[in-house]
Amino acid sequence: MIITDILYGDRHIIKCAEIINQSFGKSGHAFRVDCDEFAVFVIGDGVEYIYERGILKLKELEREFNRSPDLLAPPTYWLRSCHL
Repeated sequence: MIITDILYGDRHIIKCAEIINQSFGKSGHAFRVDCDEFAVFVIGDGVEYIYERGILKLKELEREFNRSPDLLAPPTYWLRSCHL
């Protein structure tokens, strides 16, 4: 029997979308295009500058998130158990 929590994975997808949207602010909009793939539409004057600034902010927020304790980790009772 395998026990998994679908919502656990969903929380990571949602957090990823939040970080992407925060990176681009009002100048870009992130859309989920597949299971774990996102596209960002950048709008406004100076699209290349907005894109580059957004990517730099995204990398900064990614490093910050990865340094923090994993607040999205499931409680220990959600851990997978597998019996063959």
